[in-house]
Amino acid sequence: MLKVFISDGGLGYGQAAFLIKLEGDDYLCIATHGIDEDDTYAMYRVGEIVKDLEDIYVSPSDFKLEDSPLFKTYLFQHFLKTKV
Repeated sequence: MLKVFISDGGLGYGQAAFLIKLEGDDYLCIATHGIDEDDTYAMYRVGEIVKDLEDIYVSPSDFKLEDSPLFKTYLFQHFLKTKV
């Protein structure tokens, strides 16, 4: 099972991003909380890769993959099958 991480690095109070670790220091953003993704400068956007996010900015989360807005998409299901 893939581990889900949470990050609030570079975010304001009550904001968070839920991430899956890829290779190196890269993460896939699978959900956000309290973040305006329409903001031009948003670092975390659901479905996009966050590059070079150091481990000090993430910690384990109890967020469930099934709660991700990406969960039911074909590409995410394919990603899960090939990643696990």
